[in-house]
Amino acid sequence: MVARDLKLAEYKTLLEENDRLRKALDFKTKTSYQLTGAEVLVFSPSAWQRLVVISAGRDQGIEKGFFAIDAEGNLAGKIVEVDKNFSRLMLVSDPDFSAPVFIGKNNLGLFKGGLAGAQVLYIEDAESITVGDPVSLKVSQLPIPLEIGKVKRLTKDSNSLFWDLEVELIQKKGFFSKVYIIK
Repeated sequence: MVARDLKLAEYKTLLEENDRLRKALDFKTKTSYQLTGAEVLVFSPSAWQRLVVISAGRDQGIEKGFFAIDAEGNLAGKIVEVDKNFSRLMLVSDPDFSAPVFIGKNNLGLFKGGLAGAQVLYIEDAESITVGDPVSLKVSQLPIPLEIGKVKRLTKDSNSLFWDLEVELIQKKGFFSKVYIIK
């Protein structure tokens, strides 16, 4: 009985992996972006940092500062270190992750990742911003901005020059096995 259960569990695992690989291949063939696929080798054990090691490096043309997306096309993170055969990817939820973003149509700010939630800093004028507005990252290799989240809440301290925006990220998965680096 136990051997049969183990065989069924192994078979189920293989079916799930096959489905995951089929989705990855389908995603890569449907997009017009120049992408390099990479497997996630390990997640950082740190309670503070959100870093992963991926199976693509200088040999595959990866450079520091490249952005990575998941199989659904959501921003996963940014390459922060590159070696010959592997790279470190800082996830969008890491407190040290930052990138310039557009809010709505014309507002610019600095996106900042975080363990408890992401935010956009340095918004001087938030009068044209409303809850639900898209927060997008402009990646030079992409023809259109990459939406990374939506405005969840706007606040301004009476002693501050800037508005703070809480962002609800589109990418909600904590773990994934494959990423695509935008080149």
